[in-house]
Amino acid sequence: MHLSRAFLVLGLGATKAAALAVFAHFMVGNTLSYLDADWNADMTAAKLSGIDAFALNIAKGEAANAQINLAFSVANTVGFKLFFSFDYAERSHGTWGQAEVTALINTWKGSSAYYQHLSKPLVSTFEGPEFASQWGAIKSATGCFFVPDYSSKGARDGLLMAPGVPDGLFSWAAWPAGTIGMNTYGDASYMQFLAQAGKPTYMMPISPAFYTNLPNYNKNWLWQGDDLWFVRWVQVLFLTQVQTDFAPPVFAQIISWNDYGESHYIGPITAKATYAITNGGAPFNYVTNRPHDGFRSFLPFLTSLAKTGVATVGTQKVTIWYRNSAATACDQAGTVGNTCSQYQIEYAPGALAQDKIFYSALLGAPATVTISIGADTWAGVWAETPATGVGIYHGSADVSGRTGQVKVTVAGIATAVGAVSIGDCTKVNFNPYVYTENAGSSSASVDIRNHVCIRGYGAGSFFNICQFSCKIGYCPVTACVCTKIGPPPAMPTPLFKNGYPTDGNRNFDGLCGFAVNYGYKGTECSTTKPASPFTPTKSPFL
Repeated sequence: MHLSRAFLVLGLGATKAAALAVFAHFMVGNTLSYLDADWNADMTAAKLSGIDAFALNIAKGEAANAQINLAFSVANTVGFKLFFSFDYAERSHGTWGQAEVTALINTWKGSSAYYQHLSKPLVSTFEGPEFASQWGAIKSATGCFFVPDYSSKGARDGLLMAPGVPDGLFSWAAWPAGTIGMNTYGDASYMQFLAQAGKPTYMMPISPAFYTNLPNYNKNWLWQGDDLWFVRWVQVLFLTQVQTDFAPPVFAQIISWNDYGESHYIGPITAKATYAITNGGAPFNYVTNRPHDGFRSFLPFLTSLAKTGVATVGTQKVTIWYRNSAATACDQAGTVGNTCSQYQIEYAPGALAQDKIFYSALLGAPATVTISIGADTWAGVWAETPATGVGIYHGSADVSGRTGQVKVTVAGIATAVGAVSIGDCTKVNFNPYVYTENAGSSSASVDIRNHVCIRGYGAGSFFNICQFSCKIGYCPVTACVCTKIGPPPAMPTPLFKNGYPTDGNRNFDGLCGFAVNYGYKGTECSTTKPASPFTPTKSPFL
């Protein structure tokens, strides 16, 4: 992509949109035996977490679709919102037809519980780009606001499947592919192509993990998780409240609330809703007694920050997550890291799943951390701390062969204790245990509305110049990845020099123009205007 000076230096066209709305992907197919109380519990927990609506994943012909009526009835009672996400990838009973999609939207769009955007019923999909041509007529017949997931095509080609029809796009790319951590280049691609199309409504994905072992569905792989939940929320805050290259994401969707088969659930485990494990032929039950509720602990704070730029700590908390065995301790049940089914290079799972304890704490002020596994206790380290001292602290600790009960103590706050010890296994379960301990309240608050990027990096030849520029507040999303935000730093004395790409590569125009003026001396840039500037035909981020 061409990193133009107009975008990267001046931020032209960047505007702040309405406050972000946060959704959670909800598998209706898991609710066959749900009662009123089950829906009520899920919706109440989501609402308390700052989640605005469930994206109801519905596949054609599933028996559980009969639950839709009860879902909307309970949502009205709870004061919660729902919208449809038509699953075109699940085809056990055929594919959605235009008429039935239209009828379903029209049946429920008038409910006070149906989520509206710009006074239109919001509708999404899981895949289905080959049916994109139907949606012009569906939109005309329903008046819906259409934000599909066409991730198999990417941002540019997803928009081209039915030019002018999508009102925005949802990306399903919530996990890094391979050993490199999660970045925002995929988000930048969506934001840029949507801006160019004049439809800057982007729904960004967030997820804590991915592990599935369901041979009946030809699924047995993991994607990198570990620090992902913390890292991704930093990226959400940067894209929604800090960057000004493009309009910020309008929506963020958490994947998922209750997709137990893929281990990224943040909702409570409802035992009667986990039948995908049996139906999928899992070699062992990798979900039961593996709670993920702790992933919701910080959501009221994080969703407030992402929506408004301001949040108060309230109840301080310590959350830990870990696996109870090393990646190579026993039978891996055929699991691989990445999947060739999505044209990815496969790895041994241990290359993507670190043998570590991960811990985060929501604090009103700095505090030290101590780690215990069994009889061993040692001082922990915060790898990440909030710039103002108020917010989420994060770190990890190597297990290094230790066995026993896991404890993480934040001095003067709380000790989070793992109910399951690290020890022996018969099969490696790559689905983490997650535990949280609440502590006293703090009235400390943070306001990030005037924050800038204060640390970042770039891929490949962008690494050094992004590292230099991001730490002083300039971190363009099409070139760099911001990893920390904070109050504006003291700026170097400007040199009043013009900077240019040494070899004429226009992808460096904006960065060189900024960095040279503040003393950057990397060989990518020069004060001499190039004789033959050019735009590469291949993205440097592929």
